[in-house]
Amino acid sequence: MAGSGTAQAQAYPNKPIRIIGGSAAGGPVDITARILAAQFTESGWQTVVENRTGAGGTIGAEYVAKSPPDGYTLLMVSAAALCIAPAIYPDLRYDPIKDFSPISTMVDSFAVLVVNPSIPVSNAKELIAYAKSRAATPLAFGSAGVGSHTHLAMELFKSMSGIPATHIPYKGGAPALLDVVAGRTDMMLIPVIGLGQFAKGNKLKLLGLTSGKHLDSLPDLPTIAESGLPGYQSSSWYGLIGPAGMQRDVVMKLHDSVVKILGTREMLDSLKGQGLDAVGNTPEQFAALIKSELPKWAKVVKESGAKLE
Repeated sequence: MAGSGTAQAQAYPNKPIRIIGGSAAGGPVDITARILAAQFTESGWQTVVENRTGAGGTIGAEYVAKSPPDGYTLLMVSAAALCIAPAIYPDLRYDPIKDFSPISTMVDSFAVLVVNPSIPVSNAKELIAYAKSRAATPLAFGSAGVGSHTHLAMELFKSMSGIPATHIPYKGGAPALLDVVAGRTDMMLIPVIGLGQFAKGNKLKLLGLTSGKHLDSLPDLPTIAESGLPGYQSSSWYGLIGPAGMQRDVVMKLHDSVVKILGTREMLDSLKGQGLDAVGNTPEQFAALIKSELPKWAKVVKESGAKLE
């Protein structure tokens, strides 16, 4: 068996690899998947990205969980689809521990609190006061979907600040952000990597970061904790996984390639410029991270009262 596994790894890959993204095109999961796919392809591994969106990333995750464990169908997954979804979706058709082969956490991601320019505020403190002053007509916030990190991080903001706000879920962060820009919703938390062209100009007001530190990509932007809500902090991660049962040698070949790519100066600069921190941990460390985050997010879901609508 060991010999056959080694032979498979040596021959791998001998056909195109698909990386499934569970979020809409243009969102942070999609962007991270495409950055990796481009690097795989440049190294000689033909790789394409396929978006299977909806239900907070769970549609894409279920698809990969039920795919052949041959290493040719992988998933760029968010913390939400693995560690938040079990507390949100009562009929989830995959087990985040048993149904996947972790390969490596790719990046840690931070988000930005943004509002439509028509909202007369310039920081988190003013937003909190403004939202409370119009409690009879609550502000609306978008998210990448029920149970997404952008949803629960905003529920945490609501809980800590005491503001009223109405949640409007979308099938991904990109369409949610477009509606904030258009004024159809008032605000949201969007990962830095998802800001794209809207990071500059007057289409959005950027109020603060969910991180506990300043980012080189947005050097003048304070944290939310600094700008009006002391103690607030939230981050997410994206990682590469495959179906359960993948050959160990194939998992390690993928892992080693991911870590090598993440360690290049070009990749580090690209990620840093988009507000992402490279991780590149082992399959065992990634599995431990997933396991540790399940009870943490279950607690946040319970305390926030978040549920399918």
